[in-house]
Amino acid sequence: MLNLDGLNIEVTRGDTGSIRITFIGEDIPEDGTIALVTVKKAADTEEIWSKRIEVENGGCVIPLTQESTTLDYGQYRWDLRLIYEDGAVYTPMPPAKYTITAVIGDASDDTDAEAVTDGE
Repeated sequence: MLNLDGLNIEVTRGDTGSIRITFIGEDIPEDGTIALVTVKKAADTEEIWSKRIEVENGGCVIPLTQESTTLDYGQYRWDLRLIYEDGAVYTPMPPAKYTITAVIGDASDDTDAEAVTDGE
């Protein structure tokens, strides 16, 4: 499950997906600008993960890999900063929630799983 509520992200632990960010307004970053996405437990704690993504066609796609979603259940914070070719940095959004939700089944190794069909 991947749910967006404004800038807040909610994802089931271990799931994969992607989020497309489209920049609007007068100062749309040019292709090649770097979008730095960072996740921390809180603003004043150590970085848990970050990704550097190139802006293309007025936006960027944030990949959510198993590495970036296999965290302890709970709430984290994320933000995005733009790094321009001349070294200027711009933060177009305030930090937002990044929530890892619980999951019941373990999909990491289904080799021993038995198939169950109706009527069995």
